[in-house]
Amino acid sequence: MALLDSPRRGHRRHTSAILLIVLIMLASATAIGVALDGLPITAPDLPTEALVAMVLLVLLALLGGSAYLYLRASVRLKQLVRFIDEAEPHAYLERIPKIGGGEIGEVCEAINRLLARMTRLSASFIDQGRELEETQAQLKLKAALAAKSRELELHLEERAMVFDMLRLATSSPELDVVLHNVVQQAGTAMRLREVAIFIEEGDVGYAMRAAYGFRDEEVLLGKTLKPGEGIAGEVGRSRASVLIEDVSRAPSYLGFWGEAEREGAMAAVPIIHQDRVLGVLTATRQAESAITRSELHILEALADQAALAIRNAQLYERMRDLSTHDELT
Repeated sequence: MALLDSPRRGHRRHTSAILLIVLIMLASATAIGVALDGLPITAPDLPTEALVAMVLLVLLALLGGSAYLYLRASVRLKQLVRFIDEAEPHAYLERIPKIGGGEIGEVCEAINRLLARMTRLSASFIDQGRELEETQAQLKLKAALAAKSRELELHLEERAMVFDMLRLATSSPELDVVLHNVVQQAGTAMRLREVAIFIEEGDVGYAMRAAYGFRDEEVLLGKTLKPGEGIAGEVGRSRASVLIEDVSRAPSYLGFWGEAEREGAMAAVPIIHQDRVLGVLTATRQAESAITRSELHILEALADQAALAIRNAQLYERMRDLSTHDELT
């Protein structure tokens, strides 16, 4: 709040105004006296002193009225200045009290009308702010509901794919048929670009036994990776899932021997059964659609079911080989 002029300074201003008025009066009287001295006044006329007195009375009346008006206007202006200086920021509800008519009164009324308009605008802004907050809250709620709905959809998709995987595990005893069904199911259901399964084959490392979405799948089948080689080999060695947002920035990405694009996202999860790594499931997607953490969990669930199917198929092949060997012997 701005400080007002002290009473002493106000008194000095009034004193200066009065002295100025007195000086003007003296100067006027002197001028009139000089003018009268030059006039040819005869005896029958009024005395010079009487004329001077009359003129001085008129001047006194005029100057007194002017001084009164000046002092009154000064007081009203000071009231207006005091109100403006003492007003708090955004104090739109305040109003200037009535301090008389005239031009100063009209100025005060104009300021009060302006304050009234600002009050209405401020109230309108408050209402709009509340409406905006309510709208934002509704949008957040809708976004949360949409996210929850998407989460539920992913859980339903996961359960459906897991159920299909269980069905595929018993659809055929042949390992290659089971693996082919797994990559086909994962690729189409999750809209993946490429899907591959590498199976652990002892000293050879990890051999690709099933492929989906590649330019030439037949060329890739049988290709091998050593433990720790490339992303799939590292996942098999570390037994931990990996999610890469951009394979173009991953030095360990080998591009599936040139049969896959070197861009987009990639996920790789180990296929483990009873603490033994049976293989690695890999999946890629185009650059404009990343693989999410939720989808990584779905792939891990698929890998768990694929482990059962792979293990059952391997046991079937071993029993078949043993039966064939017994027949030959």
